Amino acid sequence: MTATADNAAAGVTTDVTGYDPASYDPRSPEVKQNIEEHFERLRTTCPVHHHVFDQAELKELNDNPYVAGPVTELYSFMRHRDVEEILQSPDRFLSIEGAGPERMTPVEGTGMLVWSDGETHRRSRKICLPAFSPKNIAPLAPMLQTRIDDLIDGFADTGHLDLMADFALPVTSGMIAHLIGLPIERAPEILEWGYAVIATFGGDDASYQRGLWSLGKIGEFLAEVGPDRARRRAEGEELFDAITHVLTTEDDNGSRFTPQEAVVAVSQFLGAGIESSATAMCNGIYLLCTNPDERRKLAENPALIGTAVEEILRYMAPIEGTCRTAAADMEFGGVPLRAGTKIRPVYASANMDEEVFADPKRFRVDRDRSELRRHVTFGTGVHSCLGAALARRELALGISTLLRRIPTLELDPAEEPTRNTIFLVHGFDYLPIRWDPASVLPRAEDPVRAATAATGPAVS
Repeated sequence: MTATADNAAAGVTTDVTGYDPASYDPRSPEVKQNIEEHFERLRTTCPVHHHVFDQAELKELNDNPYVAGPVTELYSFMRHRDVEEILQSPDRFLSIEGAGPERMTPVEGTGMLVWSDGETHRRSRKICLPAFSPKNIAPLAPMLQTRIDDLIDGFADTGHLDLMADFALPVTSGMIAHLIGLPIERAPEILEWGYAVIATFGGDDASYQRGLWSLGKIGEFLAEVGPDRARRRAEGEELFDAITHVLTTEDDNGSRFTPQEAVVAVSQFLGAGIESSATAMCNGIYLLCTNPDERRKLAENPALIGTAVEEILRYMAPIEGTCRTAAADMEFGGVPLRAGTKIRPVYASANMDEEVFADPKRFRVDRDRSELRRHVTFGTGVHSCLGAALARRELALGISTLLRRIPTLELDPAEEPTRNTIFLVHGFDYLPIRWDPASVLPRAEDPVRAATAATGPAVS
């Protein structure tokens, strides 16, 4: 890895502590372990970081049938103002070549949702948007509350577990199963499909084949349920599941997704909707356990949960950042960029920018909402996250119910949490917790009322 002289043009300054921007390797598992410290130093000393991939990285990045061409470098933008401008400029910074540092082949030739631009993006987003509307998300809350309580009941007597594997992932995969109209019992299958979708870009043939298997399973599922959903919708039945909307919603010209487009859309729901929300949930529990005064504040005033969720998302964004491609030669952020250069707006750094957030390293469940509206965890502009409302509801219900019903919950001092080393992910993939089984409280009798009480007012 090299941090080149381009960094000097981006306003690199000398760090009196001796920090060297060359020590930051955006794909290093070791760097991931204290990534926040790197971001803090880089915002001051090297706000646009230039990384040149070595030969081993190049082989790993380009050894995949989906890769259209080699990528040799990556520019990471650390400041909030640069990140926000990139996200608000989709014509200058394109999404068609994928969210990672690779130069990916556009799916279906023209792309889909987060992996598309221009009219193609507008069309795919218009078709998928109804599936994630407040009208469709709100009725899911009682089911989600029941799912959360069932999971807690199942492990209450054990006194310890891995929060990611035993709670967060079952919650989010169950939510996605319900969203696409499958029984909750098939949540493990949905989780398997989702992981296989993510593994498609693992850089080896086994991962590629696994991804193809998952796309085939999604295709089989859509072919199985599609005709029935379309018939029932045509007969006037009101259906809230995402699959019905994806298969039956028309664009401005009256056309619908092809079967292949529908498969790609659903694969993105699974890839984005399972792990990122689960990571955010683990991040939130970790932050509340390591900030006891803030946890106490939330316990004394449960209505703060909506604000607390936004602070969790700001403080530890579950997605570190997603890549874009420069559409033309330009200068941006003080550095020259060639057309086709891969750049990365780093959400997890922008959310901690001292120029935007007061005392950003302090975790506060009652942080001013005018500040919280400026976090970029869900993106901004035309590519803002479709599933943001669903993710917020999952986090509010999962965190508030877990802490209310298990008041003695704490991090397990006998085991160390581990950070996820996947390039895009920012947070924990293993979070051991423990509690006194005798302290576990019973579930609320009315899941509708409990879900309503637990979500609190949203930050808007």
